[in-house]
Amino acid sequence: MNHKLSLGLAALPFMPWVAIQGQDQKREVQNERPNIIFIMSDDHARQAMSIYGHPIGQVAPTPNIDRIGYEGAVFQNNYCCNSISGPSRAAILTGKHSHKNGFMRNWAKGFDGSQQTLPKILQANGYETAVIGKWHLVSKPTGFDHWMILDDQGEYCNPHFITEKDTTRHMGYVTDLITQYTEEWLDARKDKDKPFFLMMHHKAIHRNWVPAERHYHLYEHAKFPLPDNYYDDYEGRYAAQMQKMNIYRDMYEGHDLKMVAGIDSDSLLFDPWPHAFLGTMEPDERRRFLDAYRDRNNEFYSKKRSFREVAEWKYQRYLQDYMGVVASVDESVGEILDYLKRTGLDKNTIVVYTTDQGFYLGEHGWFDKRFMYEESFGMPMVMRWPGHIKPGTQVTGLTQNIDFAPTFLDMCNIAIPEDMQGVSFRKLVEEGKTPHDWRKSLYYHYYEFPGFHSVRAHYGVKMERYKLMHFYVDDKWELYDLKTDPTEMHNLYGKKGMEKITAELKAELARLQKEYEVPIDFADRVPCHVKTDHIGTNSVEISWDTVEGAVDYDVYKEGCFYETTKESSMTIKGLKPFDIYFFSVKARNAQGQYSGESEKLYVTTAETKEQKDRRMAWWREAHFGMFITWGAYAALAGHYSGPTLLKQNADCPWIKENGMIEDYYSCIRPEWIAPDGSLKIDVSTGKPYRRGQYAEWIMFAAQIPRSEYLKRAKEGFKAEKFNAKEWVRMAKDAGMRYIVITSKHHDGITLLNTSVGHTIFKDTDIRRDLLKELVDEARAAGLKIGFYYSQALDWNNPGGMGWIPQNETANKEASYDDKARYTDEIVIPHLRTIIEDYKVDLIWWDMGGSSTPEFRYRMVKAIKNMPGTEHLIFNNRMEDGLTGDFKTPEQSIPDMPSNGDGTDWETCMTLNDNWGYAAHDSRWKTTEDVVQKLIDITSKGGNYLLNIGPKADGTFPTESVNRLAEIGAWMKVNGEAIYGTEPSPFVHQLDWGRATRKMVNGKLHLYLHVFTQYWPKDGKLLVPDFGFKIKRAYLLMDSKKSALPIKENNGKHIVSLPMKAPDTISTTLVIETL
Repeated sequence: MNHKLSLGLAALPFMPWVAIQGQDQKREVQNERPNIIFIMSDDHARQAMSIYGHPIGQVAPTPNIDRIGYEGAVFQNNYCCNSISGPSRAAILTGKHSHKNGFMRNWAKGFDGSQQTLPKILQANGYETAVIGKWHLVSKPTGFDHWMILDDQGEYCNPHFITEKDTTRHMGYVTDLITQYTEEWLDARKDKDKPFFLMMHHKAIHRNWVPAERHYHLYEHAKFPLPDNYYDDYEGRYAAQMQKMNIYRDMYEGHDLKMVAGIDSDSLLFDPWPHAFLGTMEPDERRRFLDAYRDRNNEFYSKKRSFREVAEWKYQRYLQDYMGVVASVDESVGEILDYLKRTGLDKNTIVVYTTDQGFYLGEHGWFDKRFMYEESFGMPMVMRWPGHIKPGTQVTGLTQNIDFAPTFLDMCNIAIPEDMQGVSFRKLVEEGKTPHDWRKSLYYHYYEFPGFHSVRAHYGVKMERYKLMHFYVDDKWELYDLKTDPTEMHNLYGKKGMEKITAELKAELARLQKEYEVPIDFADRVPCHVKTDHIGTNSVEISWDTVEGAVDYDVYKEGCFYETTKESSMTIKGLKPFDIYFFSVKARNAQGQYSGESEKLYVTTAETKEQKDRRMAWWREAHFGMFITWGAYAALAGHYSGPTLLKQNADCPWIKENGMIEDYYSCIRPEWIAPDGSLKIDVSTGKPYRRGQYAEWIMFAAQIPRSEYLKRAKEGFKAEKFNAKEWVRMAKDAGMRYIVITSKHHDGITLLNTSVGHTIFKDTDIRRDLLKELVDEARAAGLKIGFYYSQALDWNNPGGMGWIPQNETANKEASYDDKARYTDEIVIPHLRTIIEDYKVDLIWWDMGGSSTPEFRYRMVKAIKNMPGTEHLIFNNRMEDGLTGDFKTPEQSIPDMPSNGDGTDWETCMTLNDNWGYAAHDSRWKTTEDVVQKLIDITSKGGNYLLNIGPKADGTFPTESVNRLAEIGAWMKVNGEAIYGTEPSPFVHQLDWGRATRKMVNGKLHLYLHVFTQYWPKDGKLLVPDFGFKIKRAYLLMDSKKSALPIKENNGKHIVSLPMKAPDTISTTLVIETL
């Protein structure tokens, strides 16, 4: 096989010569049992197969898939019974609807492989059976002589395959590998006279649509037609309104759309599954991937775009990638067809190409599937059987995936079991017409709710012209006339004149449910939209949607029964203020049967404004704090040579050979910087020098094995010169009012004095309680103290969350059980130590998005259950949306009005390029830059948390010491204009500086911060009116408070200043009001 599959871009014309096979060939093969190759991709939309004539298929044709249809049959009305991957596969295997085969949801416990299936029946009748590729049934295949399946969804690049023996990673592109392994199995068959049944199941074209490298640019410049209903408003369609599968609202910009943080950035935007995307690529593959998208991403950020422009850009990116993935599948099909011809197997082999269900390509603004609407309900399919199916056959009868098993058995002259619910469509394809007694309707049932994309559970009936759907959880009905409304935009249910049609469809639906023995299961219903209507200090009022057939509802508080109500709302009382809870609801019918449990609703009870103001008072008054990023990573000082889990990569010259790094740096070395400030060219790569990730991320970024990292920590992290008193003195002298120090960073080695998990007491020779010393000195100096704590990411402790390259699991993530143990046995004990032993004022979380709502709740609830925690302040990086007191923009000042946005926020920022200590990092911020940033932040109502990265010996870098002293000199004079101030009163930004204000003895004092570079050359400072009469103005540095002349002119105040700025950074002008 040629692994570089060729791509033909011209659609094959209909070729009448194929018909001359005629009766001679038919006589030759009619007595032989046919082979079957069942090729199934994942999520291949009908619109994306050019044989169906859709405009998308004309832009990006599929000539090889089309060959099957031209040489055989095209199915025009083929549908699935449950539009979701696993259940569709189970229906194909069993010939039964989901409720009969037991696999109704993707996240079901596992397909019951002990039941009767198509491959088992074929195997028992002398067929050799195999499945290669995607299985996705949470079980091991049964009934197959050979199986080689992808792990869960599978990965596009270097996927893991599972066999009876093991799970191993295979290098290459998944579609090519499946094709290769298919041909290898066919070649290796020992008994060539034995017929075979082969299921070749592609991972493609499933989300997140990563094309083969040869196709990165294939459709880069293609312009795909935008669906007419791309901006659908879903009027009259409740379930459509509630979905979360909109391209321009819900697609993950990093994971799905490959969007990055900005121009020339290599940082993807939101990607919840990095282990299944870039994490599967080798470093050089990852670099080529990012480079392939770089120009397109840069172009996106090169100009400002309207909402519609962004929405349509996202559509084009989606289609370009989706069709790029289709291209590799089409090549694969072409290779298999050519293989069959080369080996002579084509003459007696049934070839089927289909997909597990349909898919949305922008219709209704959507991606994904699940709904019974045509795009996802329909299953495109083509079939070839030389001598039996005439070329160009059009199958127009209603067929369904439950029909596949009985049809294949029929074609192999094997009796069809009576309990199969599907019927054979052999006559339809062989005779090319639909018998009069063929079915007139189809039954559909989608179960997976709650679930991804929030598509409501529903069932329905489709007839030739009309379709009726019942979203039974919410008891909403929809009716469509497919003749006049083929895109299903107008719900006719309940409309005048539709009564007769509705009654007929409901009767047909009831008939089908009876025929298929569909259980009317109240347990499948779920109370939806549980939400808070009012949050008090001691009570919470919640409500939910009614459930059809329910007579009452049980409400649960934190997993325990609370109360029963006949209403669809309840007020839960007796709660503690400023606490966190979760609630859920079950419905009950008249027979006493319970519905499914609702999604958990997490709620924090309120505190009064006075209570919050009291709790936040010191933090709001401070405005300036010190962030100390210190831990075992300081031993490496941002530089590493040694063992690694990485392999060689042309773009990473520090990887000298597989498994060995030499001179990895977390910073830009001084000698890499040209005189003009640009980066010099690295002669080893021909590209500008590149730094690694932050110094404190070095274990992750350099993929240092755990044992090696712990060894380096023990050797280098000594803290022998640590002096808590001196650290506190420098912070206080710099004008900082609080300190936040890393008690545990992502490397998992905590500074806490605890017996739990990895600690400096276990992993180094340090025996001092460094944190206790710092806390005591801070208290003595009157400073507040907070602990940074990485509650989710943890690269050393078992159960640490997120993608961790040092993990040995296939997806590099810990299991649920390990994460639960990590939460309960490491995180919560650490939090108890932080609160009870160190009595901190603030907890500074980080990277909470790697956790789950359940684990986040456990952590916060553990704190709330500890006495004496009412005073604690928390940042928002628990990322639960519930318990954050202030926002934490990193390395930037938010774009907001000059007088702030009325919220509490804190910018954290490094003094050079790293948080942790990096010995070679020389790019230090100037004192002017730091002070003016402090002023800017304060004028907008924020706090400035300035980072220091101490050395492994416990000393501050000299540059940090000098900057702190210089900042302190300015703060000593101007601190009054920072501490306890409120945001600027001016709505528009001042062109000469910033403003802060506060009440002094009942009178407003306005502080005007005039930046030296903007000092008025004529000595006249124009101050906009701010609604108060001025008593006097003077320079804050003037101990005599000598009044400065003020004039009024056209509503502005003109203050006469010295001709030269008295301060080299910023001079503060005080205006006292009457």
